[in-house]
Amino acid sequence: MHQIIFSEWEKLWQRKTPWICLSLIPVILLATLVFYLKNNAHVAAESPEYVVFLNFPVAALQEQLISAFNIAAILLTILCITEEYTTGQLRFVILRAVSPLQIIMAKMIVLFLTMLLFMIIYFIGSFLFGYILLPKTSHAAFFYHNQPFSPLRALFYSLQYYGISFFTLMAFGSVIVFFAVISKTATGAAGKGLGFLLLFIIYPALLQLFVDISSPLYGKLTFLSIPYIQYQGIALILSETKMLRSWIFTILSAYITFFSGLSFIIFKKQDYYF
Repeated sequence: MHQIIFSEWEKLWQRKTPWICLSLIPVILLATLVFYLKNNAHVAAESPEYVVFLNFPVAALQEQLISAFNIAAILLTILCITEEYTTGQLRFVILRAVSPLQIIMAKMIVLFLTMLLFMIIYFIGSFLFGYILLPKTSHAAFFYHNQPFSPLRALFYSLQYYGISFFTLMAFGSVIVFFAVISKTATGAAGKGLGFLLLFIIYPALLQLFVDISSPLYGKLTFLSIPYIQYQGIALILSETKMLRSWIFTILSAYITFFSGLSFIIFKKQDYYF
């Protein structure tokens, strides 16, 4: 299995798209940093919205997780699965002594490892950019916490935030893999992926038309949306009260299990010889 994973890793990184995504990380970080520098002029230094080098890694990810990272996941999944189907590359892989289940599992592992690599580089880059260009303080404020964090506690919080963020990307990626498997063209897979992302971005607003926002049910239903979990849920999980922690982790696990299972079943049954 490790040989298949290594082969899929090589194939992915022989393409230009992963390298382009990687090269855009400093650009995204710099643009995000400029935004927060301007925003700092309008907020109090004690506010969680005031960004210093200690909380910049989290602030930078909050700003880009829904957009840049999710879109990167869509692009890489299409490149790895749908494009190989449309160009006929998969039929040569199937002809070897490799089962379809092994192939799709290897592709998913490579996709998740690639996104993990992006997040690690983004995390390191955000600390470097923040340390060089942002105010250096002995403490930093974070959302849903009454007391400011020391440098060590801020680092631990940031690591937790990135870990949960990666889990949300695994859930989102599992859905996109399913779309890639059922789509015959890259355009179709991209349309389904972007449609899913946009639908669940506006989903909480649509939900307000049917459910009272003061109801406990509304709070739970909003976190059926992966983008909303990325936007609000991660900070709530790490809050002092750890609000809806079990519920959110259950939803993310359900996405991964359900859509990965469907992808395995469909991929196994599809005909890749024609």
